Amino acid sequence: MKATYILVVIIVVLLIALVAVYTQYASQVAQLSQELSKAKAEADTLKSELSQLQTKITELNKTLAQREEQIKALQQQVKPRGLVYAAIREGDVLYAYVIDPSTNDVVAKIDLKYTLSSPVYEVLYATLKGLAKPSTLETWTPRYFLGNLPYFILLFENPNGSYVAFIDRVTFRDIKLMKTYDKFTRQYAGVTPDGRYLIISQRQAQRVVFIDLQKMEIVNVVNLDANPCDVAPSPDGKYVFIPVKADQDPNKPEYGLVLEVPSGREVARYYFKKPGEQTYTEPFMTYWSYYKPQYGILQSETKPYEAVLEIDVNRGTAWLIKEVSYPSIAYMAVENPARDEVVTVVSGVGVYVRSLPPSYQVIKEVKVVPDYLKSAVQGVFSQDGKYFYLAGAGGLVVLDTSTWSVVKHFKADAAVWVVAIPSGEWLKIWGR
Repeated sequence: MKATYILVVIIVVLLIALVAVYTQYASQVAQLSQELSKAKAEADTLKSELSQLQTKITELNKTLAQREEQIKALQQQVKPRGLVYAAIREGDVLYAYVIDPSTNDVVAKIDLKYTLSSPVYEVLYATLKGLAKPSTLETWTPRYFLGNLPYFILLFENPNGSYVAFIDRVTFRDIKLMKTYDKFTRQYAGVTPDGRYLIISQRQAQRVVFIDLQKMEIVNVVNLDANPCDVAPSPDGKYVFIPVKADQDPNKPEYGLVLEVPSGREVARYYFKKPGEQTYTEPFMTYWSYYKPQYGILQSETKPYEAVLEIDVNRGTAWLIKEVSYPSIAYMAVENPARDEVVTVVSGVGVYVRSLPPSYQVIKEVKVVPDYLKSAVQGVFSQDGKYFYLAGAGGLVVLDTSTWSVVKHFKADAAVWVVAIPSGEWLKIWGR
């Protein structure tokens, strides 16, 4: 009986303990269930917020894409198209034409007699009028490339010496005259793409002059053994390519020369003729390719000839890879800033459109002489490459480069130079 009682007590105690454990477990389960339900609710909230955030991100990405397209469209609209400038003679009056390349209309016509100083005007007048021979007076402007400088650069020579005139682009007044040599010496120049240096080849003086355009002073002069006739800065502005000619002197050499800027250190030289040899090439004009900086192009002054040289500034070498000929003298070559093609101005024809070096094949021959011009001398592309402006006796011809047809002719007695600012080359290097 006693044992039964003890057993009952034990069972009761166990039941009480089990009830307590169950109660505790049930409480914990209820608590966990509440927490789980709360966590699920929070997860649902976060999921909803994430979905809303993803929707907002998608909308923002779409808006951003639309804004980018709008910005691109605006950039195309406000992209500086530059202006084209030309010196024109109409009878006895010299004008500067300012042309808007988007319409090819003359937006300003300035009578230079009232803006230029007498020494500059007289030489420019004599050049456009054809009154003076190169042994007396001459003018020249840097070709191909002219950065967004606040002035034009005009080189001129007279019996008193050789000079550079800096002409304000707004007022057309020469704001500074710099004497570069005490005697007459035909001058040719180029400007480095960064606008830092003006490099001048002085033909009779047999010198190359480096002018720092920030300091407006001569910082170096290099003496040569023959007559330099042009200047083509490299696309990076570190070097300059110069044709050097004998001018029919059998004791002088003829060669293409590469110098470092502004040190004047010789980097490479290719001989067309060495002293004592009688074969004359007379390299006269030059161009350094912006698309393919390993190539330079030289023209001859005395025969319808062009040479393509391959230049390696690292190895210090230059060598001839191609020779071509034309019906008459080629005055210059320049690349289209919009397409891979080179245009060579040929005096008795107009222009030849060629592929890039090294193939340098003829793509199209464009005749404008004598229908529009008596001779073709110098040309330049609009900054977008849509038009090519060709100057010479007879005025200024505008060619549409998509068809290479004449779209406009500014008739005049003469056009001595034509430049585009900013030029196509400037945009190609810094704007593409």
